[in-house]
Amino acid sequence: MLTRSSGPQYRTVAASVGSVRETISTTGTVAPATQANVNFAVAGTVTSIKAAVGQVVKAGTVLATVNPSTLRANVSQAQAGLGSAQSKLASDQVGQSLTSAQGSVTSAQASLGQDEVNVTDTVASNATALSQAEQSAAQAQAQLASDRAQTGQTVAQAQAQLKTDQTTGAQSVTQAGAQLKNDQTTGAQSVAQAGTQLKNDQTTSAQTVAQAQAQLKNDQTTGAQSVAQAGAQLKNDTTQGQQTLVQAQAQLKTDRTTGAQSVTQAGNQLKTDQTTGAESVSQAEVQLKNDQTTGAQSASQAQTQLKTDQTTGAQSVSQAESQLKTDKTTGHSRWPRPELS
Repeated sequence: MLTRSSGPQYRTVAASVGSVRETISTTGTVAPATQANVNFAVAGTVTSIKAAVGQVVKAGTVLATVNPSTLRANVSQAQAGLGSAQSKLASDQVGQSLTSAQGSVTSAQASLGQDEVNVTDTVASNATALSQAEQSAAQAQAQLASDRAQTGQTVAQAQAQLKTDQTTGAQSVTQAGAQLKNDQTTGAQSVAQAGTQLKNDQTTSAQTVAQAQAQLKNDQTTGAQSVAQAGAQLKNDTTQGQQTLVQAQAQLKTDRTTGAQSVTQAGNQLKTDQTTGAESVSQAEVQLKNDQTTGAQSASQAQTQLKTDQTTGAQSVSQAESQLKTDKTTGHSRWPRPELS
């Protein structure tokens, strides 16, 4: 004979402490919390890269080096300018200026010699004229004696001719003496002009040497200034590179501090969540069943998204490597603290 119970039956279970696990799936793009761009203080071609992406560096670590040929070329150019000025001074002292002065002296001496020859020629010409006049007088006297021998009538004529010849001879002698004095004066003037020209040439040569020495001093000063400017530019570039590195290190320190604060906040939030989760265990069990179903779908989506992100990341890495090679070739890459090699 069957009988029915008078009420519902219950199953009792002892309460116990256990762990409740909850999984949350989400999607997104991985990106750095902070990012800082650094560059060289001077433009140039990158010669080496000594740090990789994601590598931990310390203060003073060399990240990359750039070709210092531009600064060295500036120093070489300044030194070349100084050498050129020194060569010009040596050339002016030994070469053209001295040669020009010697040529002027030689020309003056040649002019003096020519004037002396002209004076000698004039004296010889005057002596010849005087000799001819004396010969004419002797011929006249001879003619007079001949005329006296031949006839007494021509004595007066011969005497008149003799006076005329004597007058002509005296005039010739006077003209020859005046010409001699004139030639002597002209020769003295030529000698004086040659001496003056020689003094002027010597003064001009001294001025040329003084100008060359002044130009050398100016070129030496300019070269020293160029070298000093190149050194100051190099020092300034080094200081800027160090400042950029210090800023990057300070930014890194700030990022680490911010990350530590975020971890602390997350720990505090975890404690709060654990306390709240203990109070809602029964709700979590129901939600867990629902989340398991949803979680399976989210896991599938997350795997799909992960594959997509891996493909995109691989492409980004490939593009970055290509860009890095291009920057190394063109010399437009920017890194902190340049080091001259």
